[in-house]
Amino acid sequence: SRRLDPLDERRRRRMRTMLRRVAPVLEPAGVAARPSFAPDINGDTHFLNCYQAWDALPEALKKRVAGLNAIHHVSKTLNPRVTVSAEREGAAEYYKSREKVVKPVTQPIVRTHPETGRNALYISPRFTIAIEGMDDREAQPLLDELFRHMFSKPAWQYTHKWKNGDLVFWDNACLIHMAGGGYEYPDTRRMHRTTIVGDRPFYRAA
Repeated sequence: SRRLDPLDERRRRRMRTMLRRVAPVLEPAGVAARPSFAPDINGDTHFLNCYQAWDALPEALKKRVAGLNAIHHVSKTLNPRVTVSAEREGAAEYYKSREKVVKPVTQPIVRTHPETGRNALYISPRFTIAIEGMDDREAQPLLDELFRHMFSKPAWQYTHKWKNGDLVFWDNACLIHMAGGGYEYPDTRRMHRTTIVGDRPFYRAA
């Protein structure tokens, strides 16, 4: 008898359709991740507390960015802060194709948490590419200043070194994260991730 694929093509199409409808509007409320295979060396995940980054932002800069929206996109070729690895065959062509398929997403630079009411600096050097309604000659230096501030304090950052059997849960409304590389074949990094659907990001003045 035919072995049933738990993710057959029809189910995959339904999932892709659902994600296209939801992703531009809703952001994950939380994420849980655990490895089935963790590399012996490297492969860590880096987290940054966006509450603390916002709280420590100079008042003049807070007033400048509060209420502004940032534009985000998955394609690395649209992001002046990201380099496409020359070692990954076809990577540049892949990200160029993403520009045509994936629409940019606009979200507030300062996000108000729906549960706590606290504000967080809600941008990412990997995905934030522009500021809505602002010329790039002004927007890119402003984003650079914000990113320098965000990553200026080790106390705001945490690096999780994975072990098999770990389970990490984080609040996506006030943290950003980045997967670290640095491991080589035959070492393996295989993660299982569960995402909780959240709400549409918004900003409310304190």
